[in-house]
Amino acid sequence: MLKRRELQLHIQEKLLFSREDVIRGTKMLQGRKTVGKVLFDIRKGLQLHQKLENASESIRCSRKAPLQDKLSFIRSEIAPRTLDEAYNVQELVKNDILLVENETKIVGKKIAATSIMAQKSVSVDEPFYGNLFSHSTFASGTTISISDASLGLQEGFLIIEPEFAVRMNSDSEAGTIYTAETIKHLIGSIIPSVEIATSAFIMPDLDAFKKLGAPSLIADNACHGALILGDEYHCDPSDSVSVVGSLDELTCSLQLNGNTVANGSGKQVLGHPVNALCWLVNALGTRGEILSKGDIISTGVCVDQLVLAKRGDSVTVDYGMLGIVTFDLVE
Repeated sequence: MLKRRELQLHIQEKLLFSREDVIRGTKMLQGRKTVGKVLFDIRKGLQLHQKLENASESIRCSRKAPLQDKLSFIRSEIAPRTLDEAYNVQELVKNDILLVENETKIVGKKIAATSIMAQKSVSVDEPFYGNLFSHSTFASGTTISISDASLGLQEGFLIIEPEFAVRMNSDSEAGTIYTAETIKHLIGSIIPSVEIATSAFIMPDLDAFKKLGAPSLIADNACHGALILGDEYHCDPSDSVSVVGSLDELTCSLQLNGNTVANGSGKQVLGHPVNALCWLVNALGTRGEILSKGDIISTGVCVDQLVLAKRGDSVTVDYGMLGIVTFDLVE
């Protein structure tokens, strides 16, 4: 019969019972040569989960609400305070979208704040990411209704962001730290694209956007509204490295209603769009996630200023050798 003292546990760490802390605790034990114990605080973990659920519900409701009923911010008592909490709220928002829009599916990831201009516009010093959905991804030449509740677009706050997107030709590998050179072979095609960024929170102007803070931006699916894709340039295995390698030299011009309002190039995107993709894969890796074959990745705004559009505007972005992306915004 065991004696009481033989059942004593040596508690080396005390963590919340949450997704990221379970992963962290598992890695702790796997990395130790001696047996230790990790105590998970289930009560506090469930309290945190409920808080994040409430934050997620606030975002979902505000996205769908008419302008006069939108939130200005997430209440402080339920707002995510760390990036981990913010991405957990984003995951809950994603799951709700997949449940409500029952025919939609995840088609990739978007990266935000990959240029100095973009980072200054939202007061962050590193990129962040969100999810792309099939129901909010369109082909060039489309007409987009800003009153479509499934998109959650805020009239008066529609930021037009020309971007170089890529499609993955194979899965990334969990646990691998990628460099710009080693990730190039995962790119199967290049797609000129335009993202419409928006917000669940009422935005009277760009200054208000700047004050939201990274956790709220991330929780709101990184401010994603819609993605419009141009013709896909498929990379031939024999020249894919050279084409992908020259993305920083490719330029674009953004026109609203026939007037040029911004210009840019791939160099704006962390110096090269491939650097943004590399950042994303490695950031996902820290959360135990990968990119999958066929995923579309929008690498971030590549023009030199934020451009707001409104109902009735026609948008055209000329990407030179990659072609033109166009769409109209209607009621």
